[in-house]
Amino acid sequence: MNKLTIRLTLLYFFVFLTSFISNAQTLSGKILETETKKPIPYVNIEIPGKDIGTVSDSLGNFAIAYKDSNIHDTLKVSCIGYESRNFILTDLIRKTNIEIPMNKIIYTLHEVVINPGSKNKIRVLGNTSYSKFMSTGSKCSNSGSEIGVLYKNKQPIRVAKVNLQCITSNNSEVLFRINIFNGESGRPTNNLLKKPIILKYRFKKGDNIFDLSDYNIEISNDFFISYETISIPNGGFAPQFGCSLFGPKSLWRYTSQAYWDKFPGSVSFSVTVSPE
Repeated sequence: MNKLTIRLTLLYFFVFLTSFISNAQTLSGKILETETKKPIPYVNIEIPGKDIGTVSDSLGNFAIAYKDSNIHDTLKVSCIGYESRNFILTDLIRKTNIEIPMNKIIYTLHEVVINPGSKNKIRVLGNTSYSKFMSTGSKCSNSGSEIGVLYKNKQPIRVAKVNLQCITSNNSEVLFRINIFNGESGRPTNNLLKKPIILKYRFKKGDNIFDLSDYNIEISNDFFISYETISIPNGGFAPQFGCSLFGPKSLWRYTSQAYWDKFPGSVSFSVTVSPE
């Protein structure tokens, strides 16, 4: 390779690198409660449908990468228990020390009536086993990435437990969220939870059972339960959930508010329910 070729190659690389750097930028800010000014942790921040998203940290701070082509896109800020907010990205870019306030949602509590005989009618929905040769791989390694299962249901039920089965044990604790969506359309739509289910846990091989009875989750139609990654420690890895060839429909998405894609298999999530 002669000197001219080397110089041209270096020039091309420099131009490409400069173009890449100028096109990749980051928007940083903080999410706060409107009234108390307290930070809101683990809020979803995303450009819907663009596979661009993140989750705020425990102090409400966030940083989301975007490209020049995104400046006229909508940035959505959402969190269970708060009113969602939408912004045109370019409006936020012009500001310094970005603070986004969110209003709390006030829910009306309903009286809960427990049927004494309901314990005899407890059911388990979904996969209760998995293949040793199939797993979710790296589908849940990004902040805000999510995977879950659609459950068919036509009667009023109460969610008691969720079992997320893994084919291996994790080397460290993972911070994650369990979401429950309406699934009447055959896809996840609105989140049915009134308060977030955020857990820190070291997944083990086999059953990983979480008691959700205190959340009083009542469902009367098809629903979708998912695991969403919030953060994974440095050197850690996402849980490797088991899968099977047959079973309930499973979907996943790359990050917060990205499009849901079909997962090639049925993730081994099961849910214990009892009738209302």
